[in-house]
Amino acid sequence: MGGIQTPVVGIGTVELPVKRSPRATGPRSHGILRLRNVLHVPTSICNVIGSPILDEYDINTGSSMQNTQGTIMDKQGRTVAYFDPHGKFFQVRLSGPPVGPRVGPTPFDPSAMYWINVRWADSEREKWEASRAGQALRPAEVGPLSTEEKQWLKKHWGGEFKFLASHGLNINKDEDREEGRIILRAILAGSDGDDSDDSDICRDYPNDDRQEGQLADSSFDADELEFIKKHYGDSLTFMFSFGLKFYKTEDCEEAKSIVSSMMHPDNDDYASD
Repeated sequence: MGGIQTPVVGIGTVELPVKRSPRATGPRSHGILRLRNVLHVPTSICNVIGSPILDEYDINTGSSMQNTQGTIMDKQGRTVAYFDPHGKFFQVRLSGPPVGPRVGPTPFDPSAMYWINVRWADSEREKWEASRAGQALRPAEVGPLSTEEKQWLKKHWGGEFKFLASHGLNINKDEDREEGRIILRAILAGSDGDDSDDSDICRDYPNDDRQEGQLADSSFDADELEFIKKHYGDSLTFMFSFGLKFYKTEDCEEAKSIVSSMMHPDNDDYASD
């Protein structure tokens, strides 16, 4: 990008709803591509996946592949996502609505040539790593699953493994299991103890997000929800598109601030943060 410094307004984890394979159909054709330590750069012409993805995934490209420009696989050799064969660049194939987000028109001019290269300055990266290290020293605040929570997961999801997988989390990682417990408790708190029998739906459709969607909706007023529905389809997709989590209070507040700035672009409050 020509040596231009661009402002970063946030760093976090992004969960992209993606298609696993061009040949797969039905609910199980969708998955989650989970990207950690993502820089939120609103002024960038496009989203860029950097080389740190190789810490958790393997990328294969080659002319011998059919209907794709390449695939992204996890460390167990399972295909997680693929590159759209019709893309100008190596573009991850997102799930379409209602599972994935509604995307706008491409920012690229088909008649133009592009060279895109971005770099995270070492000094800024070191600041972020130091901040993360400080957070890691704090004692864990999320206790283990209770018997009732295990029973709920078994009934509605078939167990913790399937619940975590549906949210792009790995049962073999302690931090992912902890985040899964946070998600679960947010869902249970938002359901007011409703234990209606929808377990068949959850097991058949691992991306079922009705309860998550209701929790996300609760962060916005009627006008904001109408705006979000018009431009993004639903509040959960809106939050996903900005790398925000419906079960974190600070993320919900940021999502509300973002939609407010979109609805009232002349308001300078958000831009000054």
